[in-house]
Amino acid sequence: MQFSCIFYAFSAVVAPVRLWYTGYMESGRLKFFSFTGRTRAEQGTMEPEGLFIPAYRKLGASMTHRADIVWINTSMKKDDIRDLVLTHGEFSWFPVCAGTVDSIVGVVSARSFLESLLAPEWCGLKALVKKPVYLPETVTLIKTLGALANAACPLAFIIDEYGGIEGIVTRNGLIRELMEEACDNYPDEDPDIFRRDDGSFLVSGHTRMEDLEGLINLPAAEENVNDYYTLAGYILSVHGSIPKTGDIIYTGSWKIEIVDMDSHRIDKVLITDAEDGGQEA
Repeated sequence: MQFSCIFYAFSAVVAPVRLWYTGYMESGRLKFFSFTGRTRAEQGTMEPEGLFIPAYRKLGASMTHRADIVWINTSMKKDDIRDLVLTHGEFSWFPVCAGTVDSIVGVVSARSFLESLLAPEWCGLKALVKKPVYLPETVTLIKTLGALANAACPLAFIIDEYGGIEGIVTRNGLIRELMEEACDNYPDEDPDIFRRDDGSFLVSGHTRMEDLEGLINLPAAEENVNDYYTLAGYILSVHGSIPKTGDIIYTGSWKIEIVDMDSHRIDKVLITDAEDGGQEA
């Protein structure tokens, strides 16, 4: 991974309100100068396979789906909350809900909660909860970063047109995604869609459905057709529950095998033609 790739991706997201970048706006995307070659650096342009950051993409493809949200129930006891926070140490903030994920109370910092346990007398969960941030599912990625830059917490709830919770996004998650996408054209990056010699496809769960078009034309899910943006979201809609490694799902003429799960997240799947086991190249 080259330093210039990281530097320019980082420069695009550290100040989302006043976006400093090298390059220019083109079709709603940030197009950066490339310093990987003398000619490209002088021209300030890149070939189609060059570096693009989709800062004006909608949030659907970037959020954690509601089925994957790890949240704290207001009815949980202090020790149960502690166990949940320690079990999911990869998360810095947790939604706090009253009974269901649609009944949002606010968000709580894992650090603040753990520090509160050291006090002679626990202050209670309510005292630690911060005001939630709500954003419509149509908001762009860059506007979300701007909103989170001024918020009390770096987590936002994404809501649909009826006010239901679609999922959540975090500031660090969006920054990480921008940086990963800025560098995903370099050869040391694992491709999200890998076509094997037998014609089957090894695909990452976070792959956007639009990126599969033309390669793997999966039929629309009969239910929740507008509720997914990634392959993982599609699988959840078709399967109806969180799958486990080894599960096989048939949809249309395709066979989807869950190859790897990262805790409760769908990491890798193998997609083959259900009729002949693969597609001819």
